[in-house]
Amino acid sequence: MTPKAEDRLWLIWQDPQTCLRHAIGELWRDQGNYYFQYNEEKLKEAEKNGCLPHPAFPDIRKQYESDQLFNAFARRLPNKKRPDYRDILSKYALTVDSDDFAILSATGGKLVTDYFEFAKVMANCDNQSFQHDFYVAGWKYWGAKGNFGVNDFAQGERLNLVHEENNLFDPFALRIFSENGVKIGYVPAFYSRDIGHYLAKHCGIEVCVITFEPNAESDKVMKVRITCESTCVHAV
Repeated sequence: MTPKAEDRLWLIWQDPQTCLRHAIGELWRDQGNYYFQYNEEKLKEAEKNGCLPHPAFPDIRKQYESDQLFNAFARRLPNKKRPDYRDILSKYALTVDSDDFAILSATGGKLVTDYFEFAKVMANCDNQSFQHDFYVAGWKYWGAKGNFGVNDFAQGERLNLVHEENNLFDPFALRIFSENGVKIGYVPAFYSRDIGHYLAKHCGIEVCVITFEPNAESDKVMKVRITCESTCVHAV
């Protein structure tokens, strides 16, 4: 039985040259145990751009298993000894009672020492309505040009998606525009194919702003929510 989406995370590798992010593996938990395995096809594609397997998981065909969160991933969590630890948790709507997997899921586990991070797996719609939250990609290259202030985007404000057919790096690339037509970034590449499928099927996709913090790190300036209230057939 496949674990629920909330118990699954993609391991992402970001190309330092193009900034395109690849979902190269999956971390999941099931009945108290933790598992990690690469997606060989996607890893090999990323390897063409310089990606190497995570040093702690050198066997690209093995399904790794542990009764606790793998140490290599646990080290990516905020340090509990930090004086602002509770503030960090609060920022992500977490508490000191939140478990390590939930914290990793919310924070992404990004470090300045490598190009890995985590992202939530987007659930298949399964012919039902769904919603999924993510941060706008490419903000520092597009949204930052607009010099937006804290009051320029309101919670719940609608955004628009447009397929960028001539994108050289991602054939499924989806641009994100403000209501007045300003390009502010992209849907993260590891979500673009599925979301593009929903758009093509006229599934009633809507995107709106959840949080906007212009002074935050560039990859966490704007968090958006995509919702689908209609039914469709999900791409395999």
